[in-house]
Amino acid sequence: MASAAPAGNGVGVVIVAALVAALPHVGTFNIHPAPHRVLTHGDSRSFGHQVLQINGSRLVVGAPAEAGEGGRLFQCLVESGECREVATEGNSTHMGMALARDGDVTIACGPGLTRECDRNVYTSGLCLLLDPQLKPQKILAPGYQGCLPGMVDLVFLFDGSNSMSSEQFGAIRDFMVDVMEKLENTSIHFGAVQFSAGVQPQFSLADYAASPHPRRLLEGLRQLRGLTDTFSAIAHVA
Repeated sequence: MASAAPAGNGVGVVIVAALVAALPHVGTFNIHPAPHRVLTHGDSRSFGHQVLQINGSRLVVGAPAEAGEGGRLFQCLVESGECREVATEGNSTHMGMALARDGDVTIACGPGLTRECDRNVYTSGLCLLLDPQLKPQKILAPGYQGCLPGMVDLVFLFDGSNSMSSEQFGAIRDFMVDVMEKLENTSIHFGAVQFSAGVQPQFSLADYAASPHPRRLLEGLRQLRGLTDTFSAIAHVA
């Protein structure tokens, strides 16, 4: 074949033939014929949010978001496809949203731990340490001091200029009344200041403390109209 082809092509063919002849016989790649395995848990829609391999074919699987329930953890065996729920302590809405491994200790965390203080809701997180058998070892909860209600001064600064229609102005009044009525008997004192080109206090913090009746305090409220001087109004309230 080399002698029948032109010199340039002949050299190329001879080199390629030599390389092919020098290569050892190669078979196919190794292929695992076993089908893949799908791990499921029928009553948990969020099953599989986080997956952590702990050793061999053992997995920890998180299912953090269950409607009306706390988060859940599962231990799954890949070979058998069996998944069992891990008993946890310190119920957290989103337990299992984060999983990690340190030596033989597994840690599962989730936000959603809530507490209420003076009608305010505070949200923090919770973590759970699991031993090598995935039994609860320790709860890591956030540290915080007890609920200490504090006095709060809240002043409504609302626009009464021509920028607001009569319907919008009425909606603002209804909003202020609604907020104050929902937060009555708390440690919040309210005040209200209307502004347009100038500033007009409607009632002070002391007025509210003496008579905490929102509808009475805003009785006879009239829209000022005129231009809008927002900056002077903010400076006045501050």
